[in-house]
Amino acid sequence: MLNRTSPILIMHRKKDLASLVFGLALVATLAASTAAASSLEPLNFSPPEPENLGKFIRDRGAAIQLGKALFWDEQVGSDGDIACATCHHQAGADSRIVNRVNPREDGFQTVLGLGEKLTLAHFPVHSNDVVGSGGVIAAELVDVILGKSEDACDDLPPLHGFRQVTERDAQPSINAIFNERQFWDGRAGPRFNGVDGSGDTSKSVVEIRNGETRTVSLVGDLELNYASAASQAVGPPLSDVEMSCGGRSFSKLGAKMLSLTPLAQQQVHPDDSHLGELSMEKGGISLTYIDLVREAFHERWWDSDRIIRFGIDGEPIVGESGLPADSYEFTAMEANFPLFWGLAIQLYEAELVSDDTPFDRGDLSRSARRGLEVFDGEGRCASCHGTALFTDAIFDGGSRDFTNTAVRPIHEDAGRSDGEFKTSGLRNIELTGPYFHNGGYVTLREVVDFYDRGGDFPNDETDSQVRSLELSERQKEDLVQFMLELTDERVRCKSAPFDHPSLFLPDGESLTSVGRNGLDGNCLKPVLFNGDADFHFRTSEGMAGAGAEPVGVLLTNTVDVPVEREPDLILGSQGPALDGAAAQLSEKEAKKAKKAKKKAKKKAKKAKKAKKK
Repeated sequence: MLNRTSPILIMHRKKDLASLVFGLALVATLAASTAAASSLEPLNFSPPEPENLGKFIRDRGAAIQLGKALFWDEQVGSDGDIACATCHHQAGADSRIVNRVNPREDGFQTVLGLGEKLTLAHFPVHSNDVVGSGGVIAAELVDVILGKSEDACDDLPPLHGFRQVTERDAQPSINAIFNERQFWDGRAGPRFNGVDGSGDTSKSVVEIRNGETRTVSLVGDLELNYASAASQAVGPPLSDVEMSCGGRSFSKLGAKMLSLTPLAQQQVHPDDSHLGELSMEKGGISLTYIDLVREAFHERWWDSDRIIRFGIDGEPIVGESGLPADSYEFTAMEANFPLFWGLAIQLYEAELVSDDTPFDRGDLSRSARRGLEVFDGEGRCASCHGTALFTDAIFDGGSRDFTNTAVRPIHEDAGRSDGEFKTSGLRNIELTGPYFHNGGYVTLREVVDFYDRGGDFPNDETDSQVRSLELSERQKEDLVQFMLELTDERVRCKSAPFDHPSLFLPDGESLTSVGRNGLDGNCLKPVLFNGDADFHFRTSEGMAGAGAEPVGVLLTNTVDVPVEREPDLILGSQGPALDGAAAQLSEKEAKKAKKAKKKAKKKAKKAKKAKKK
């Protein structure tokens, strides 16, 4: 038997140590060679900001607080229940599975019926149906009601009680700050005009200089560039599908919000990374929106006693001194509310950068390193996703920022043009399904298979890089593993800066408030996760069996169902009536919908009461 001091044992130990050192060196060399071979780099830079931001922002911290409060506040919606976060609550995307299908123009809802629940059996989507996000019930604005979260609106056909669903899936808000253009079709551009998302700098805001109140366009030394997040932010609050009754103006929204306690219906965690110091036990925060605007923005954008009216062209008109006497008159702060909204939310979203992933730390698993090689090589993924954000659509990104990837026929949705859609970023993609603009696939393996076969509907406009790959099974699995290691654990477990107030989710499971330390267990899971540890390595069909039978709901027959609404004191009306949607429910379905609406309202009231306790 050898003793502990045996020369032979010492020699073996030296050999073992040498082998270990050699092995570690080999691993390091392989990792380094993989990194050197890849064109992709960790996210180690900040998003660009408007060069003239200082002419608007007085206190950045207050602006971020304002932006976070506005982003998460349910009171923004005309029904008092819809926030920006409603469609961007899970890793910046929407995880709800009830009432998610839009039938598009043909009126046939083939995936599932109105208000029903998605399952794995409904994927992949093989029709022109879109898995979008549920918004508001179709309605026309009568007016906002100062001091109340719910606007006075008249319901419109065709859905009578069911929430409308968007025609495209919601893109993640996390890391969106880097995008040069926003939305799938890029309609929100990098120049923010302080009014809307069009980028039209002939439009005016109100400015106060040397005691004079005037209108001014944001050009020259007031130009706001690198501001696509602000351009995007002002769109949904007035959308009559997403958040608003038809005909609501931003100034009216401003008048309402400035009259309310921020987040009054919600709980703010006392350790919230941005709002914790303002948290109130009864709900909401201790500062008003008026306080936050005054702290965040220079006086030149709100400190006036002049009454502002708007012409038929939507341009502000400076009137006499005094207080607004009716719903057509506004303060300067109310008139400039889209300017405050856009910039404050942009600064909040600049906080939402997920740059701490295994990829960023150089800590990829062996399978993920092989997957990176496939991503950057035979898989041709880096052709469109070749930046640190894994998308060419960022400022100073690549040439394939918008591409036709053969997801659906062009005639169904042309995107920006010719079936081109914005190239999505891949960070946290594990948590942001379903995927593509139509929400047609729900696991990453399905996405890999899609590209491996060269898309579903290749056409003359399809990008040249989208063609058959013929990847091996191991390459596909490694590619999935690589994408799984693009998840930031702070995002998964909602630790700062990804913590948030509580949120009531229509057609979903409400969220409790989360502080800077994040969730204590039970962190985020993939959408429709079924407990299978290999969820993203499998297909939905493989996990659920044969696809669900199409229900073929055709929304056609017109029926006018009277809607009861409690009388209330309102300020007046503004805005043209909306045209009713083309599709209508049958009388039988309408009665059923009306009954479901009453039941849903009753359930929502109970949920709100429980939430406040």
